[in-house]
Amino acid sequence: MAVCSLSVPSRLFWLLALLALLSGPALAGRDAEYSIDKVYTTSNVWSISINVTRKSCAMSTLREDFSMMAIGGDYRGSMPSFYLMFANRSWGEEDGKTYDVEMEYGGGKTWSGGGVGLDLMRIRGIAIEDIGDVFFNQFSGVTSIKLKVDGQSRGEFVLEDVEKAFRKLTECMRSVSSGVSSLEK
Repeated sequence: MAVCSLSVPSRLFWLLALLALLSGPALAGRDAEYSIDKVYTTSNVWSISINVTRKSCAMSTLREDFSMMAIGGDYRGSMPSFYLMFANRSWGEEDGKTYDVEMEYGGGKTWSGGGVGLDLMRIRGIAIEDIGDVFFNQFSGVTSIKLKVDGQSRGEFVLEDVEKAFRKLTECMRSVSSGVSSLEK
């Protein structure tokens, strides 16, 4: 499956529109953990943004079926952690419920574990928290992720230009942690 058959300007418009739904000072609690507080940079496929609540950055992309995927850091604790988030308005995960998640990536590598259901302003999905820096560091070479939630396929996320976007994500994280990029909204 292609990432998106929409033109580059259309894809970027829809991604930014979807991210705008998840942004702003009115969000609280779990919604704020996945919000976009500031756009750091964008490309044809990815948006790199700052999340004030997590004191870090995330990169996100949008598939042609309007499924969104994000990977980011969480620097609130003494040790940084990382997360993945997948969402689509048509999915049915329940907020806060635990799900079995399976991912196939990087030419046959697999990961399985628990994920938590999300309902972010009626955009439902799954979050995989504390994925660990080993998976996070492998992510820059991943070209696709096949996702299953409780055994049900959520499709394949084909990842274009991921290495360049990942470099921008790590640049954003360094910028935030060093204080160059402000966490002020």
